[in-house]
Amino acid sequence: MSMVRRWPRFWSRNPPISSKKANLRKFLLQLCLALHDLHSHAALHLDLKPSNIMLTHVNHDLRLIDLGCGYMDVRPDTIGYTARYSAPEQLAGNLDLDARTDIYALGRVLAGG
Repeated sequence: MSMVRRWPRFWSRNPPISSKKANLRKFLLQLCLALHDLHSHAALHLDLKPSNIMLTHVNHDLRLIDLGCGYMDVRPDTIGYTARYSAPEQLAGNLDLDARTDIYALGRVLAGG
């Protein structure tokens, strides 16, 4: 069995867990810390969306997956993204992106897309 679950399905199937404020705080904190860790290493995710956020079976810890669109400390030649969660600068094809691009996507994820 897989060690992680896609979080939207997890929350909908486990309402007692998702209804506890402590669990939601933990989820939000871990998501913010994961992005902070990427950004502190001059890396960007650039495709943050619910299907790229997983939870482990043990302790329900958060994991960010699919860094295929991300980059580190260089300008990408092409940018992959999911339009529903992408910042306007990504949609416009701007290659001068920074941490704010991921933060915009985070807001879209938390708002439900």
